[in-house]
Amino acid sequence: MIENRAEKALFLIREGYTAQEIVKMCNYANISCVFNLAKSHGLKVTKAHDGLHEQMRQYKAEGHTMGEVAEKFGVCEGTAQLICKGINPQKATPPRSEPHPCPVCGEITDKPKYCSDACRKKAGYINQNTRRRLKLQNALVDDDITLRGLFIRDSGRCYICGEQCDWEDHGYNGNHFIAGHYYPTIDHVVPLSKGGEHSWSNVKLAHFSCNSAKGARICG
Repeated sequence: MIENRAEKALFLIREGYTAQEIVKMCNYANISCVFNLAKSHGLKVTKAHDGLHEQMRQYKAEGHTMGEVAEKFGVCEGTAQLICKGINPQKATPPRSEPHPCPVCGEITDKPKYCSDACRKKAGYINQNTRRRLKLQNALVDDDITLRGLFIRDSGRCYICGEQCDWEDHGYNGNHFIAGHYYPTIDHVVPLSKGGEHSWSNVKLAHFSCNSAKGARICG
């Protein structure tokens, strides 16, 4: 009897299933998870059957949304969009964008979203854990919430102590981002652990230190 997802995925890899098929059958986030699992056990897995890209384009032509295409074929929406446009995602060059603030640290960057791998990983870790916790609670999730957007909405002021937040109050230890006492953070007024939602009405700007001291309490 197969007890967990990893064991099931390894069984399917040995049986010759493709990474795309295993993503759907084992409910993985993307095919990278399958490739990493196979590599860690000295196994090889093919990405997909020939003609899959054509199947994706045909599915999109039938009137399905890009999100539905991505879900059906086990890829992210960005990859699905490239494939449906006839672009090989493995050869695509990430586009440059107009200079804008990084949503994590506030640094000005011309990269698509985050200024560095450290900020991208930090944002991914936060989003992954927030979504996982809320999914278990069937709570509301506003996908467009960003630290930069919240900073602008709340005029850069910590709602707990009333003092101004400081984007510059941070440092790095190697590739690890370290927030200082006055660095801005997103705080859930009603904590997620107490049934709060990840919505604009339930988030406020707070210093890193104020947020940490507040913990899972609800401020009066």
